[in-house]
Amino acid sequence: MIPEGEPATPESVELAFLMRKPSPQVERARFDSSAWNGPAGGLLKKTVQTIVGGIREGQYAILPDGYCDHCEFSAACRRFHGPTWWRAYSSPPTRLLRQLRKQKVSKESDK
Repeated sequence: MIPEGEPATPESVELAFLMRKPSPQVERARFDSSAWNGPAGGLLKKTVQTIVGGIREGQYAILPDGYCDHCEFSAACRRFHGPTWWRAYSSPPTRLLRQLRKQKVSKESDK
């Protein structure tokens, strides 16, 4: 039992990604609490802060990739509209999200 007023320390965190089409429709990523320490932990925290901050600010980023070819909402996001694509591609928040997607942490640096 946790004493009143003290925050609980989780053993793990699980993120759920809800997807419309591919199977499975819910993709989960689980991180043990130790994953939040070291170099990987810092990157993980920054990534979550960036994504949550964008959601709070009402940002909607178009990050086209192969999955857009099968998305039934690609017309609604205006992925193929040239001016919209250019604004999204050149915006600093979208550029930051693209950089986050390319992050790699070596297993050796996480020890």
